[in-house]
Amino acid sequence: MPASAPNLFMEESVPGLSGIFLDNKLLNSMPPILPDEVHLFHLDLDLPESALRALAWNLTDEERDRARGMRFQVHRRRFVAAHGILNLLLSRYLSIPTSRLRFAKAKGGKPMLGLQELPFWQETPRPQDLRFNLSHSGDKALLAFAIGSDVGVDLEEEREDPLLTSLVSQYFSRGERDWFSTLEPEERTPAFYQCWTLKEAYLKAVGAGLAESLDSFDAYLRGEEVVFSLPENPRRGCSWLLRPIMMPDGFKGALAFQGKEFNLIFPHTF
Repeated sequence: MPASAPNLFMEESVPGLSGIFLDNKLLNSMPPILPDEVHLFHLDLDLPESALRALAWNLTDEERDRARGMRFQVHRRRFVAAHGILNLLLSRYLSIPTSRLRFAKAKGGKPMLGLQELPFWQETPRPQDLRFNLSHSGDKALLAFAIGSDVGVDLEEEREDPLLTSLVSQYFSRGERDWFSTLEPEERTPAFYQCWTLKEAYLKAVGAGLAESLDSFDAYLRGEEVVFSLPENPRRGCSWLLRPIMMPDGFKGALAFQGKEFNLIFPHTF
């Protein structure tokens, strides 16, 4: 690790802090992921300076370059917090140091773990089997991990927007537009963001990027039921589950999982 790697905050960084931001007892007590589970973490990203300096040591060279290139310090700090914790958790699940993490991009640009050689005695998930996804908005973030099944999360901070109706017309499907028109005015902002996060979580799970438009499928919350339907396409043969995630006031979150059922585990909230 280059000696200057974590110097992202105009202060001298301390190599000895590497990896101690998360309590070792907590990391060692984290349960392994089973094939029918999703591990979900809720992160608060406005962390003390000492924690950020520690987490900076867990970033890859590319992530450090991205952080240095950010104009505003608040964005840089939150990026370091989110990606530093992501990498630390990935290293825990794989039982390897963060310095050995390698990343690649799947079709559509979705981040994934690159192939890495693990010691033959390690009974941990293979990197190609461990799936993950990160979303952050404001000072919050969501992290999801699964084994062998694609997973996606999305998180949005609610904001009153006078152009909400225009956004619905532009990005929502016909079924969603019909549903949205039945809502009372005071219901529309939270309903819009919940619908948006459900749609984005699915697109992030499949790694569709811009290849699949937001208005090409239905994904919204009617009462406590998630209404989800896809057009006829190759992904139709896959089973997908979408569900909203309870978040602090002012935020909406959602999770998409490739499979018929799963157990949602919350190992810890940071």
